[in-house]
Amino acid sequence: MDTTTLILKYLNKNRFKILVLFLSTLVSSSLSSLLLPYFNGLYFDNLTGSIKLENVAKILIILLAVNFISLLVSYMVSIFHNTMNTRLAFDINFDLIDHIQKVPIEYSRQFNSSFLTEQLNSDSNVVSSYFLNLITQGITSLIVLLTTLYLLWKINIAVFLIFLLTIPIYICLYLIFKKPIYKSSLELKNGQSQLFADMYRQLNDISSIKINSLFQPLRKDIIFSFNKFMNSLVKNVKILSFAGTTNSFFINVCNLIILFVGAVGVAKGNITIGKLIIISSYLGTAIGSLQFFIDTSKNYQSVKASLDRLLNHINTPKEENGEIVLESIESISLRNITLAFNGQSIFKNFNVDFNKGKVYAITGKNGRGKTSLINLLSGLYHQYEGQISYNNIPLRELDMYEIRRRIFGVAEQNSLVIQQGFIGNLLYGVSEWNEDNLKELMKGFNFNDRIDLDNPNQTFMNLSGGEAQKSSIIRALLKEPEVLILDEPTSMMDRIGFEFFVSILHSIKEHKIILLITHDDDIKMICDKILNLDVAEFVEMNETEVISI
Repeated sequence: MDTTTLILKYLNKNRFKILVLFLSTLVSSSLSSLLLPYFNGLYFDNLTGSIKLENVAKILIILLAVNFISLLVSYMVSIFHNTMNTRLAFDINFDLIDHIQKVPIEYSRQFNSSFLTEQLNSDSNVVSSYFLNLITQGITSLIVLLTTLYLLWKINIAVFLIFLLTIPIYICLYLIFKKPIYKSSLELKNGQSQLFADMYRQLNDISSIKINSLFQPLRKDIIFSFNKFMNSLVKNVKILSFAGTTNSFFINVCNLIILFVGAVGVAKGNITIGKLIIISSYLGTAIGSLQFFIDTSKNYQSVKASLDRLLNHINTPKEENGEIVLESIESISLRNITLAFNGQSIFKNFNVDFNKGKVYAITGKNGRGKTSLINLLSGLYHQYEGQISYNNIPLRELDMYEIRRRIFGVAEQNSLVIQQGFIGNLLYGVSEWNEDNLKELMKGFNFNDRIDLDNPNQTFMNLSGGEAQKSSIIRALLKEPEVLILDEPTSMMDRIGFEFFVSILHSIKEHKIILLITHDDDIKMICDKILNLDVAEFVEMNETEVISI
């Protein structure tokens, strides 16, 4: 996707609203920039020579009416413009988040999440604001500029020609400052995103910061990021200020020359005082419109930096996802799997089968590949060699989004917590559930004493780590999945919860494939097979199968 395609996508989606905003902006600008100056000049012309109070009163009434209508329309345009800009920015941001969620996980992992969040939000707002202004205020400014140029030509051709000759100067100035503004803007945006990420890190895990007394190193990190950001900010401000000052100087010179020509015309009797006021006002309007295009051209370099960052995400291809949807999963097979990250081998010619009706324990030291194995068979990793199959169907042909949504149940060690009340948290992402099953799970994991089922909005801010873990397990079980994956499910579980959990596994395992990442020897004892990634052994009751890794 290129810049034009990206922008047209969102502008076309909101074309009717943008048209209304443009017409409203045009009316507001026409009233304030064209009609008001004309009647102001007419008013002063009526004050010279013989004054007719009747004419003066009519002009003042017209000026009052035009002012009132102009302010009212301007007020409405301001509200409409801001809401429209916010909507456009949200649409861009939302689509980008959705896209990044569906690109290979290896891509998204190269970014700090807070850095990426700030970048997407900031760039989306910059891009939406710029192009919304360009399509509404830009066309309006062009119409007003052409109109005022025509009126200046009709009033005084010398003034018109002088103004016209200054335009090439502004174009040259833009070309001179184009590249420096872009480079400094890109550097500033990246520095700002990094500073935001480091600021987020200061409050991300207060308990870990306190217990490890990380105040000093974190403070050093944020001061370093701030100083780097400030250097890029100062550099950017210097370039923009110098470019702006240079433009203003030429505008002022142009304005003074034209006013001098107008004054000569008044002295010779060729121009009335009222016409001089009209010329001065129209000149200001023309310069303002021209300045809009100068600033817009100058700001485009900053906007282009945001566009480039957004397009870099958008043009990253989405991960492969097939079309076949399974209703049940009888087996999962991995054949000759080789996986490596950054040159470090995780698996080499690895083979394993998981079958329905079995509970599997996956063990091994940290970094040995337990999580990588789960991510592989879940379809999250794509840069591997070998074959992964479900029911003998290659994983690449399966719609894993739908399979994971409908018939996968996963409870991670750091469980997802949604601020929608405790029951809302349990049911988040669960489309269908059995209420009796929910009550049984709540009772078995000893939540009934603390949670009122009749109050679904009851908060859970004071849940312990073990309770948060059990709530994650309940959410996975409520989906009644074909494949149940639990990461260290008993690491923070009390004895009552453990015994209930074991009874649940025994009661449901006949119709499921259950995978447990665990270091718990007690939980290993109730598993049918143990895959030990440290010693490359697949252990079954009284039987060992050696797996080549």
